[in-house]
Amino acid sequence: MEPRLCRAPFDDSSILFCSVWSRDTLAVVTGANKGIGLEIVKQMSLKGLTVVLTARDRQRGLDALSKVRSELGLSSDNLIFHPLDVCSSDSVSSFSAWINEKYGGLDILVRNNVRQKTSHDYGRV
Repeated sequence: MEPRLCRAPFDDSSILFCSVWSRDTLAVVTGANKGIGLEIVKQMSLKGLTVVLTARDRQRGLDALSKVRSELGLSSDNLIFHPLDVCSSDSVSSFSAWINEKYGGLDILVRNNVRQKTSHDYGRV
């Protein structure tokens, strides 16, 4: 989609390029089953984007998905759940293959997860 010209809200003479997000825009939000991640999913969904809500725990992710769909009255085709543990290379590889196969890539990535690998995860550093 081509960018369109928009007037800046603070100055009628200024012209900015504005992105036009649509249902064809795919956003992925990691760690999205609660808190800020869940709110980001809600706001992006309300803007009309197609959003993939991800979580390490499948049931928590599905519960969050159901909650958002119910609260916002969204259809199943623009809000999707897929499990993802960003600390697991197998999970990341599987998710990446799924995104590429189903959508051909993504447009927006919100890396919201807070889990970090520590020296304990890697062994002694």
